[in-house]
Amino acid sequence: MDFIERALSTWGKDVKNILEVGCVGCTILSQLKDKGYSVIGVDPSPIAKRDGEKKSIQVIPEFFPTEKYTNKVDLIFHSDVQEHVSDPVKFLRDQKNQLTPNGLIIVSLPDCNEGVEKGEISMAMHQHLNYFDNESLRNTVEAAGLKVLVIETAKYGGSLYCCAQNQQENSYKPKQGKSKYEEFNKKVDYNIKKVLSELEASFNNKNATVGFYVPLRTLPYVALLNKFSGYRFFDDTNHWYNRAFDGTEVYIENFNDLKNNPVTDLYIMSLTFGDLIKKKIESQIPGIKNIRLLREMMEKES
Repeated sequence: MDFIERALSTWGKDVKNILEVGCVGCTILSQLKDKGYSVIGVDPSPIAKRDGEKKSIQVIPEFFPTEKYTNKVDLIFHSDVQEHVSDPVKFLRDQKNQLTPNGLIIVSLPDCNEGVEKGEISMAMHQHLNYFDNESLRNTVEAAGLKVLVIETAKYGGSLYCCAQNQQENSYKPKQGKSKYEEFNKKVDYNIKKVLSELEASFNNKNATVGFYVPLRTLPYVALLNKFSGYRFFDDTNHWYNRAFDGTEVYIENFNDLKNNPVTDLYIMSLTFGDLIKKKIESQIPGIKNIRLLREMMEKES
């Protein structure tokens, strides 16, 4: 919301009509409506339509684009949507076609800069079809015929934000080459061997009890070992507590559970929040002998 407000104050002083694609609970649309904007959402989920009715916001229960709403608008935005679509360039181009001249598009999606740079496989999730760093996000937006005004990293939460404008001139030239992807694959091969080697050492140690913080990022690695039990999962996401992910029977515990019953070997499997989690654990649970960050396991030895 802070990014949207800054974009509106800088480039969108004439914005009156706003469309959100994938509006879910209409939380941001509701805030924009309270500020005097005319808002509408497009989302196939019945939950979105229900929440829109509660907040007196019209929600078109369709996928975007939809023939049920073809009006031109001044701003289109979406959060955590673009990584799910099979053709992100067409997705943005369809939005461009529904914008007024000089209208804005604002995108929020997972920040994969570090994952791409380091060759980290846990950023791959079954429901995500695309993974963006700054460069690929810019290329995608420009390929759709939009002018990138700004791309920045979120202050919290591991997201990338982009604001782009609908302008007549489009100087985009397709970029070619696979060097970045090939380098990513090389790093992935190295990281898998390195991480799995450390995990196997802990699993083979009869005196060790093994735990993982951030289980969603752990699953790709333990799946490669075909090991779905014999360890503990910890996470700070409240609605995951005492539940298990499909394919495992390892129920998720929280920080207090770890504090009351520590493990000997703890692996923190988050690049984004790893340092913060480690600092918190070291200050409050000093008895854990071996704490390893995913980043540390992936770093090449000099």
